[in-house]
Amino acid sequence: MSTTAIPDRFTTLPDEHALQKLVPTLAAAHERIYQHSLPLEDARAQAAYGQHSQVGKILEIHQELPGRIHVVLIRQQVGF
Repeated sequence: MSTTAIPDRFTTLPDEHALQKLVPTLAAAHERIYQHSLPLEDARAQAAYGQHSQVGKILEIHQELPGRIHVVLIRQQVGF
């Protein structure tokens, strides 16, 4: 089995200041999904499948201990 070194920026949690720069509140995060991401995904789904898209899942993590879960965020387009 081989392993790949993972940079520290992917294994450490951002501090509160960094998180506030991304989305200051949970309400702002929800608004960004519905006002920005959903319209873009809906246009893509309409073009690809001829049907509307919807928000089916939203991941919220509250006070989780480090090391208990892993969430992978990718900064490039993947999939369809």
